[in-house]
Amino acid sequence: MSAPPPPPPNVTSAIAPILLGTLFNWCLYGVLVVQVYLYDFYFPSDKRMFKMLVYFVFFIESLQTAFTGADLYYWLASGFGNFARLEKPYLSSFDTPFMGSLVALIIQSFFCYRIWVLKRSFSGLALVIGLVSFTEGVAGMTLGIYGHTVANFAEAHKHTLTVLIYITLIGDVIADLMIAITMTCLLSETRKQEHQYSKNAISRILRLTVETNVLSASVAIIALVAYIAAPSQTYYFCPTAVIGKIYSNTLLVMFNNRIILRDIPHSMGSDSANSYPLKTTTSHIVPIIHNSAAFAESTFKSESPSHAGARVASNLNLGTIHVGGVPGIAFTS
Repeated sequence: MSAPPPPPPNVTSAIAPILLGTLFNWCLYGVLVVQVYLYDFYFPSDKRMFKMLVYFVFFIESLQTAFTGADLYYWLASGFGNFARLEKPYLSSFDTPFMGSLVALIIQSFFCYRIWVLKRSFSGLALVIGLVSFTEGVAGMTLGIYGHTVANFAEAHKHTLTVLIYITLIGDVIADLMIAITMTCLLSETRKQEHQYSKNAISRILRLTVETNVLSASVAIIALVAYIAAPSQTYYFCPTAVIGKIYSNTLLVMFNNRIILRDIPHSMGSDSANSYPLKTTTSHIVPIIHNSAAFAESTFKSESPSHAGARVASNLNLGTIHVGGVPGIAFTS
């Protein structure tokens, strides 16, 4: 019986990015499952459009996670010892560039919608960001379809694939940075016009918006650098495997961040007038503010927590906010 062929010298560099990228992807899927559960628990009365958006993204990510499992089984289980399989993309061209770009396009379009709702005069800028997102989204999905025809990962440096990869990753970076800068300007302007009660919430939203968009842009930059440095290797696989999950978690974090409306009074410290005792309503906790007639306890006795949160937002003149919303999120049309 002949001895099995020796492993290639680059076997570690070929397996490690694939394995780590898949494991990180699965970890973020676990986070996403918790996020979806929280969303479904706290916001069962959200607008149908937003619920469909959340569940559609979750469906895509669930399918993508299953595909990555099939990839890993093909490379490292059924193909154990067959090092030639490590060079073949199998389903990875669909579950990484195609589905990742689709999710990125959806979430970036949602941010464009938020910019348009917050300030209609920024509709031109929102349109520009939308065009950038559409371009990189279509390039990424085309990359996934065309990439499935290549024989191995080493052919990823072909001219057509290289152009598509550049458009996808650079477009991700540009769109994310434009969204972060625009949302920072809009929320900073809104924060100056609000009461102290809402400033804390807007500050959190501002920080969260910048952090999530900068994170996704940073991962895209890392993937781009890895591809430029070693186009014939699979180093770029690890960061690109998690980009889609970062976007989907960003969407759920922005929705679930509305829950902090119930915690704002506790974060304002002793400088706030009087105290903010809590009243339990249908197993949820909502703030009752006693130093203002507008927030008399009687207004909350017969209301659900989401309606109570909306009444607080409305009485504070926080602008366009969906039921159960947070100042500055502006989910309504």
